[in-house]
Amino acid sequence: MEKLDQGTDDKKATKKIKLEIKRLEKVETTGLREGG
Repeated sequence: MEKLDQGTDDKKATKKIKLEIKRLEKVETTGLREGG
């Protein structure tokens, strides 16, 4: 059970990190565009 829970947490963390990276990349590109 503990191993299963750990795996789920890892998946959630990976998803969170991927989403965060996507968000940061979006902010960077829009920031560059606005900055010209």
